[in-house]
Amino acid sequence: LAFPEIERLHWASLHAADRLSYTIPMAPLSGPLAKARRLLDPRYLYLRSLLGLERVRIRRGLERLRAFHRGAPVDFRVEREARLAALLRYAHRHSAYYRDAFRAAGMDTPSARSLERLPLLDKTIIRRESGRLASDWLASVPHFVMNTGGSTGEPLEFPAVGGIDPLHQDFFHGLLGLVPGELLLACDGTKVPDELRARDVYWVAKPNPSYGHLALSSLYLTDQTAPHYLRGLSLLKPALIRGYPSVIFDLARRVLQGGVPLGFAPRAIVLTSESALPHQVEAIERAFASHVHLQYGHSEACVFAYTTDATREYSCSPFYGHVEVVDGAGRQVAPTRINSASGCAARKAWHAGSVTARPWSPPMQSTARHTRTDGEER
Repeated sequence: LAFPEIERLHWASLHAADRLSYTIPMAPLSGPLAKARRLLDPRYLYLRSLLGLERVRIRRGLERLRAFHRGAPVDFRVEREARLAALLRYAHRHSAYYRDAFRAAGMDTPSARSLERLPLLDKTIIRRESGRLASDWLASVPHFVMNTGGSTGEPLEFPAVGGIDPLHQDFFHGLLGLVPGELLLACDGTKVPDELRARDVYWVAKPNPSYGHLALSSLYLTDQTAPHYLRGLSLLKPALIRGYPSVIFDLARRVLQGGVPLGFAPRAIVLTSESALPHQVEAIERAFASHVHLQYGHSEACVFAYTTDATREYSCSPFYGHVEVVDGAGRQVAPTRINSASGCAARKAWHAGSVTARPWSPPMQSTARHTRTDGEER
């Protein structure tokens, strides 16, 4: 990364390291030996460098996206098409499933427009073809496995790399007014040690501040513990609260029933991970005297969607996924709703229609066309 030329490196240049890596014979290993082996794997070293560079580029891109939300005339279309084309070329090179899909569609050289000719994925295909969908570089990339919630049956698993989602969380929280030094409180399912709960403390520090400096756990909220939860909120006075709509609504309901104000008003409330119903949003805004915003993502790591005003229209980061609104046949609809900067701003699109995420992913993942229709992932 010391040379200026690194700025011109692109995912498409990975084939150089790919060829070099095959000159070093390596047997499958696990544990500490596997970590040691990675230090000899040119693909691992090269990808680590490129992922670091990608995070720098995304930080810069998110600054431009912040300027767009403030009214600056910023257009990401050219960059978005280039990133999509690079991903498709990578999928063609490293995913057995997509090599066959491109061949079946009569495409030898993928481009950004190639995506329209690829088939949509459904859960059956993902389960049946999981090995062939994944990149053949997967073993050389540091990654972890994300699981879907399994609301429609058996959960799915997807590999993902870290670093990109926290950057977007920080961007979104800053967009809502959070500044360094202010407290971000998460309402989630974090476990609290017994010794803290014995003192009626139901919050604990989180390991990644992008998702909250402290977590107010949902696991122990009952009629008996609720006063301690409300006391904790008044004591902590978080500048921003994020978390499950059901939990934050439960707290809001108790505040309204008690008739005692909390004594503070956060800059914003961010609802994520679950569907938020209109009556929940209304109660939360009344109890906390603050605006509610929505943030949507999923384990497939394709979409980062967020709202910034009272219309609750979703905008999607062009640096996280390529998003289009499509019909059941995979054809793009409502093109005037496609935002030139963010990729998509479709009001209630996640519930009222089909949303396909055509992802810009790190190199261990292949591209996908993913739809979400009436709450069911396809």
